[in-house]
Amino acid sequence: MAETQVLDPFAQFRLDGKVAIVTGASSGLGARFA
Repeated sequence: MAETQVLDPFAQFRLDGKVAIVTGASSGLGARFA
């Protein structure tokens, strides 16, 4: 599974999409998902 995460760094965001949007909003990453 580690190899998959390296190839797709967004894979973890897909699993925690809700968290990524909330935390990413502050960093500005949330804007892309929004």
